[in-house]
Amino acid sequence: MEASDYRWLSPGQAADRLGLSVRDVYRLIDKGELPGYRIAGTLRLLAPEVEEYLGRDR
Repeated sequence: MEASDYRWLSPGQAADRLGLSVRDVYRLIDKGELPGYRIAGTLRLLAPEVEEYLGRDR
């Protein structure tokens, strides 16, 4: 992944992009289906990984 690919999303932004609730995003992270990262105590998701999840068959 190149440096330009590091666009971070909040759980709310990821939920909007995926058409899910924020709670559903947290569940996907807990189940290991969607990677989440703690940055200075704040949960963030990488935009390309959210897009990749969106493209997968669920």
